[in-house]
Amino acid sequence: MTTTSDPAASPVVTLLQARRSVLTGGEDSIGVQEQRVEECRRVLDAAASALESSRAEAAEIEWVLALLVSGETSEEGGTE
Repeated sequence: MTTTSDPAASPVVTLLQARRSVLTGGEDSIGVQEQRVEECRRVLDAAASALESSRAEAAEIEWVLALLVSGETSEEGGTE
């Protein structure tokens, strides 16, 4: 004797549906995770931009200091 059961009533289907609900609508849903990742990317991009600006400024300062120091040493040997 064969009994046919409803596949939708399977415990596996029930567990998968419950997990899908958590992933798509829970407090840590995929959408919420995507928002967190986007925010982290914005923060990271801003930090990388600030770092690049700092590096550029430091390089410019080094260049200006090198000019000033070399100018001071040539002025020291010259006449006033």
